[in-house]
Amino acid sequence: MFTLPSQLTTLLGNINNYSMKTTSSEGNYRRNGDLKLIRGDVSYEANDAVSFSAGGRYSERSVNDFEFDRAAPLYAGQASRAGGCLVKWKAFDVPLSDPSCSAGPVGGAYTAGQVRNASNAIFNNQVKQYNLPGAGLPGIYVLNPGAMDNALAFQNSFYPGNVEVQNPGASFNVGVKQISGYVQMNVKGDVFGIPVSGNAGMKIINTKLDIIQFVTGSPQPYGLANLSNGIVETKRNFTDYLPAFNLAFDLQRNLKLRVAFSQTMTLLDLNQWGGGLNPNYAIDTTNAGSPVFRVTGGSSNGNPQLDPWRATNVEGSLEYYIGRSSLLSFGAFYIDVASFIQSGTVTRSDLPDNDGVVRGRTVFITTPVQGQGGTLKGVEAGWKQSFSDLGFMPRLLTNFGIDANITYSPSDSGQTDLAGASIPFQDNSKIQTNLAGFYQDGHFQARVAWNYRSKRAVQSDFSGIKGLELYQSPTNYIDASLSYDVNSHITFYAQGSNLGGEYEKYYLTFPDQKAYNNIYERRFTGGVRVKF
Repeated sequence: MFTLPSQLTTLLGNINNYSMKTTSSEGNYRRNGDLKLIRGDVSYEANDAVSFSAGGRYSERSVNDFEFDRAAPLYAGQASRAGGCLVKWKAFDVPLSDPSCSAGPVGGAYTAGQVRNASNAIFNNQVKQYNLPGAGLPGIYVLNPGAMDNALAFQNSFYPGNVEVQNPGASFNVGVKQISGYVQMNVKGDVFGIPVSGNAGMKIINTKLDIIQFVTGSPQPYGLANLSNGIVETKRNFTDYLPAFNLAFDLQRNLKLRVAFSQTMTLLDLNQWGGGLNPNYAIDTTNAGSPVFRVTGGSSNGNPQLDPWRATNVEGSLEYYIGRSSLLSFGAFYIDVASFIQSGTVTRSDLPDNDGVVRGRTVFITTPVQGQGGTLKGVEAGWKQSFSDLGFMPRLLTNFGIDANITYSPSDSGQTDLAGASIPFQDNSKIQTNLAGFYQDGHFQARVAWNYRSKRAVQSDFSGIKGLELYQSPTNYIDASLSYDVNSHITFYAQGSNLGGEYEKYYLTFPDQKAYNNIYERRFTGGVRVKF
């Protein structure tokens, strides 16, 4: 236990010593997506052992992402524009001195915000005292997050008239049209007295992409995103031929061997194609004349030239059924990936500062890049046990069960980090484990699950430093769900996620070199499902 100086605790315990000097509303978005599709399938049974199936599918999918900040018109009538200067960063340390729109005397003596004491009636008693979870720490005053549930109303209560200003670097439109068809032959019979079933087929997929990115134009003052300077439209068209082969051998009544081969193509998250450049700025008071918000880096969320995930997969598994609802399984897999999408870093020296001047600073931009291909291989084991399949269980426990699996999948990207360790493929954990307990009867279902994954590589060459790898530390999550079927039409349900309050912790190469945390709260949802 430690004790803070009494002078500090006295200051912290007085609401009149707290003020709000800055507010902004940024990173807002409206996203619209739709999916239209039509498909048809036919089948023909030649005899008891051979049948054929075929089908076709046409789909259209689109996502429109409009990202925006909110800006308020400050000093109407005083500013160089009669309607006021549009400002996102409403802060007393941001002078309204930009030549494009200034307020106050020469030099822009007026600032883009006011300092408001926490006891001010404008906060509507939303500032509360909060006791910190630590011995020797005083209570501090914080703003109730519920006051910002209506973000627009919150901003307008301090600075009226907020309008939406598009962030072109984060907005995009992506359309995907696909025509696909397949043919498949299904067989069953005996091989050396062993019952065998399986299928073989081919799928053909033609994909057309129409990607619209908004070009980031000239900077705007007072925190606003750069102007939109038109659009860039990218159209792509590619066709994939994807064979697949599956066989299942019934070695015994309750023992089955499965083997499979396939080639797959998986579309990317559409944001990975459409997202544009989003620069970051920080104030620089060393600039001669007046402070300037200089470009410090940024991120480019999309790259229209990225290829989808393509892979060749070989796998096998052995399944032993120990009851009507229980089984043990063991499998092995080998995946040859044509190329990985990974987070990389590129350098730029042509980006303007927030005043529109290009000063030639070299900054680092994080962007998705096409990584080299490689292979993933590993083994996995699973055990699903319904207690009703265990004859010695008392009747009280027969509706309970467990479901567990573990995957071991080491990988090597062929690169090493600054510590000399091999870097695994991004987003692949060597160990992933799931353990769940469940209960189910005619009306009530319950499930509690624990999920673990070991560390994973997130981003190569962080901040442009060769070998500086960003890793995510191992994580553990606990989730739970409950549901009750009143009848075949009505179900009440409740769900809880991240019950342990797990944080995602990131570090740079060395575990003690902390980078940042993603903090996710416990979440609870409930509702009713109705089927007509």
